[in-house]
Amino acid sequence: MEATYSKELSLYFDKLRYERNMTQETFVTGIVSIRQFRRYLKGECDIPQDIINQLSRRLGFKPEYVIWDFESERINETTLITNFYNAVANRDLNAAEDYNKQIKSKYIIDDVNRLYYTHTVNMLELSKKIISEDVFLEKTIKLIDFPNILKSRMLSNAEIMILSTLISLKNFTEKESIVDRLKLYISQPNLIVSGHNEHVVLLCLQRVAQYEGINKNFAEVIRLCKQGIEVSTRLKVYYLLEYFYYFSSLAYHELGEVSKYEESVFRCYATLYAENNEKKIAKFTELIEDDYKISLHEFALEYIKKTYIKH
Repeated sequence: MEATYSKELSLYFDKLRYERNMTQETFVTGIVSIRQFRRYLKGECDIPQDIINQLSRRLGFKPEYVIWDFESERINETTLITNFYNAVANRDLNAAEDYNKQIKSKYIIDDVNRLYYTHTVNMLELSKKIISEDVFLEKTIKLIDFPNILKSRMLSNAEIMILSTLISLKNFTEKESIVDRLKLYISQPNLIVSGHNEHVVLLCLQRVAQYEGINKNFAEVIRLCKQGIEVSTRLKVYYLLEYFYYFSSLAYHELGEVSKYEESVFRCYATLYAENNEKKIAKFTELIEDDYKISLHEFALEYIKKTYIKH
């Protein structure tokens, strides 16, 4: 049995015995010692099949049912933590708190999910001003063991996502090293350990485009955003698409390319309303109206009349 899988399965057994209102001692007595069970939980050794069978029966379940439910639990856990992250990222703090209440952090079974969850809690505390940006920076560096993490070329999706957030923190001084790494993953997505490599590539494109915009490399912003839009279109997903159109509009505006700026603003508007996420709509409406001193709705109506309605 693969070591990580064994540890995660053991953690799932511990979650089940908690839900069945059993102490660890009651759960393992006569099957294995407490000390040995805790070694399984830490991933220090693999849990044998006969122990799996006995622990399943101690819980009152068939072993095969436990394994099936374990696989489902991993998927459900990932979905719940992803929803938690998205709510925080979209500033939907009420939804974020609701998702967080559903997560029993002590019993997260997947190590990548645990990393993802811890980072999202840090993000939430930053959003609520419970911690300062400097404290958030310190926690993030510690969480992913920066800069030692860069010694490994292959990283998980969670590690890349967390690493990329450092670019946006004003007091972080090693942004270039991270940008270079993200560009590597854009060109070589096989180095990403994830079931959704192309989604991680989209994240890398979005982070690097934002960085290049801050540094006024507008032609590079446009190139990166075009690549992101092409990937999103091919995958038929909305993931980060509004950012690519928004960043494109900023770059075209700075370059004085009015028609392309207007098209990008309109496509950002259309993307937001096609996805119909109220928090995203509010966020980007505020950004666009502040940037360009326009009413986004009125701009979109005029753009439709000018571009699509024949007189």
